[in-house]
Amino acid sequence: MSRSLIGTRIRERRRARKISQSGLAKEVGISASYLNLIEHNRRGIAGKTLLSLAKVLETSPGYLTEGADQGLIDRIQKAAASHKTVPSEVERIEEFIGRFPGFAKLLERLHDQLEIQDQNLQALSDKMSNDPVFAEAMHLMLSSITIIRSTADILMTSDDISEERQSKFLSNLLVESQRLSVTAAEVLQHFEPIDTDIGYERDDLKIESYMEANDFFVEKLEGDAGGKDAVSAA
Repeated sequence: MSRSLIGTRIRERRRARKISQSGLAKEVGISASYLNLIEHNRRGIAGKTLLSLAKVLETSPGYLTEGADQGLIDRIQKAAASHKTVPSEVERIEEFIGRFPGFAKLLERLHDQLEIQDQNLQALSDKMSNDPVFAEAMHLMLSSITIIRSTADILMTSDDISEERQSKFLSNLLVESQRLSVTAAEVLQHFEPIDTDIGYERDDLKIESYMEANDFFVEKLEGDAGGKDAVSAA
């Protein structure tokens, strides 16, 4: 457990309780200067002083001394490593989590969602590179575009085209435009399932969010009250 997180939690808890530093020091029986050193990570704390601080701050000694969740630390470190151009104080991650747990979780979730979207894009890229249906569709679309462009160019630059030929050219434009539209719609329909197959949020993140929202307590899953049916529903 890093000593910095203990001091940070004491400071944040004191502020949340709207207790002054001198007032807390007086109730605990230590000097304000010593408490200041503790809160700024320059002195360790244990034993009677820790118990007294926890009592006055109306929390448990375990809350003040427990380390930040290692999984959360690892994921924020990973987020920092993936953006090396942005200087990050990685050596103070535990302190950051202790002071701003909500922002830490938000950063974690945003990084997770970015990873999922990167996976989606990579999957889409692989599918476009190796999918014969897409390759054939692109060939058809390029052919239609070429014909449309050539026909339009003839109509725009030629002054001596008979009405019969103009009618034929216009008919070709209509046919190729419709073919292009149908092929584009088929391509869209072909790739649409990738959004539902992969999605933008993993199931484990949904579960984690649900548990956090319920303070990690689901009444139907506790004890024998709900039974097997309750477990299935949850």
